[in-house]
Amino acid sequence: MKINHITPVGIGILTTIIVAILLVSYFSRQPTPHTPSGEQLEKMAEEATIVLRANHPDSALHLFTPVINSYMPEMEPTALRAIARALNNAASIQIFNCGNYVLGYSYLLRAKDIAERTDYADLLPYISLAKRIVSSCRATCENLPV
Repeated sequence: MKINHITPVGIGILTTIIVAILLVSYFSRQPTPHTPSGEQLEKMAEEATIVLRANHPDSALHLFTPVINSYMPEMEPTALRAIARALNNAASIQIFNCGNYVLGYSYLLRAKDIAERTDYADLLPYISLAKRIVSSCRATCENLPV
């Protein structure tokens, strides 16, 4: 049997099959999650701290954000400590530069939780001091989380 021509219906069916195969192959690929190591998070947090010390809080906050967002409870202690420091610094930026006391306070609570779980006692005084500063602003910000 010799096919001399393909009908428009045949082209439509063939196109649908090809698109279906491409979609199945595309969506069947599972992306591998990339969890940064403790060293990578330390380096990222240190770069953000350098930018913060250079008096560029908006850029520093942008650099702290990926460190904060990489948080997973089962991470190694080095990574968790880098995240706790990033949360503490991001809280300071939110409180003193952006005036966002609620977000800053929630960052401090998360940093305190991580510092306590990883026995990171060096960071706890900084977190407590920042929490007291925010608490003194309760008159202007009544909806702080407890």
